[in-house]
Amino acid sequence: MAALLTGSQIALAGRSSNKIFSPSDLQLALRKITASRAIQGVSGQISSGPDGDPINKAVVILGGDPYGFVELESVQGIFLSGS
Repeated sequence: MAALLTGSQIALAGRSSNKIFSPSDLQLALRKITASRAIQGVSGQISSGPDGDPINKAVVILGGDPYGFVELESVQGIFLSGS
């Protein structure tokens, strides 16, 4: 939701009047959320590459021990934007 709201703000800022923008305007605006303009989402940093795929998205790898407990194995990527 935060990405859509930020994309909407970017799309509106790029228009001469604050009227409705098209889906393609929103798509172009979402592609401007890059590493330098990353935003903080609930699941971690939100930024995309030129192809629209996420960059350095936080991925949590969990494992289990012999007693059935879940263990944190590692966290890959960036969780907090600006870090």
